[in-house]
Amino acid sequence: MYEDLQMRNIACLALAKTAGECNFLDVGAAAGPNHITLDYLLKQSAIKFYGLEPDPVACTQLRNSYPQGIFSEYAIADKPGLRTLNVTLVGGCSSCLEPNQEVIAKYPIKTWMKVIEKREINVTTASYLIENKIIPCPDFLKLDIQGLEFEALVGFGDHIDNIIGIELEATLKPIYKDQKLLW
Repeated sequence: MYEDLQMRNIACLALAKTAGECNFLDVGAAAGPNHITLDYLLKQSAIKFYGLEPDPVACTQLRNSYPQGIFSEYAIADKPGLRTLNVTLVGGCSSCLEPNQEVIAKYPIKTWMKVIEKREINVTTASYLIENKIIPCPDFLKLDIQGLEFEALVGFGDHIDNIIGIELEATLKPIYKDQKLLW
């Protein structure tokens, strides 16, 4: 197990070093760069880590916990404007989409997804952030934005063609209303 992890770290480091400046963007970054390989690459200065997290408190905590990263208080979607953020009992389940109580009713997660507050937030597009040099176009992208991943990808516009790899959360059942599904 340890040898596999060591080889993966070496491979990731080699890829990052050969790519010149390698940019990693985490959208919905509240958990921070919480993967052992990302942590390794950050410590080796092999990647530049950017995070988008609209929650000001979480964004401040990220800046304090991961000073080698660059964190900004933005939410992204397919088009700019005001959206209602459904703040849930467990913050990591909060979304601009409403939890689909009909689907989640039979799962323990239903209590986590109880909406305790609705708040208006501004959203923008990734293409706006890239074109205005707020963030660089990422080489690697992680999306974990509670059902709005498809819309965020659309908001990258033609910049999506420059991304090498994408990790995203996808579901087979709509745990949020109007959520796009894997298929």
